[in-house]
Amino acid sequence: MAEYGKSKLAVSELTGNLINLAGGYVVFQKATPGVLSAGSSLAAVIAQQVAVNNFWLGSTLGTWYYGVFPASASVGLIAASTGAIMAATGILAALSMVVVDPLLAKTGFHRRRMERFVLALGDELTGKCTSDYQVKDHYLARVFDLVELLKLAAQVANGLV
Repeated sequence: MAEYGKSKLAVSELTGNLINLAGGYVVFQKATPGVLSAGSSLAAVIAQQVAVNNFWLGSTLGTWYYGVFPASASVGLIAASTGAIMAATGILAALSMVVVDPLLAKTGFHRRRMERFVLALGDELTGKCTSDYQVKDHYLARVFDLVELLKLAAQVANGLV
């Protein structure tokens, strides 16, 4: 049962990652495969806007100046932005199950998964064999984490972080 429960968690995580990715494209015009990328992008936008608005020669010249020399976000702002994105993504992922679950049921995905689970559980309970039932959905959710780590590593290598 614990293994089957992982599938719900994996679908929720995958939905959250897709929300971050789509939101990043819409809001920041770049890929944000996870909360760290989205939080860093949000912090950069906030820091840039605050710097422009507080420029000593006015916001018009501030826009020009910070267009050439972009403002950098503090660690605290990045942490706060990442936390806010994490909370918002968690809420949206949980609420998205209202939409995702009926779609998975309509496509027969839930039925096939449940049939595999019941067959494996039956084999295990009757002692026919030890079941090799495993949920592989959580591996797909980890792909987004891997992409985010590679993106962060590339930024560190280029000296952008």
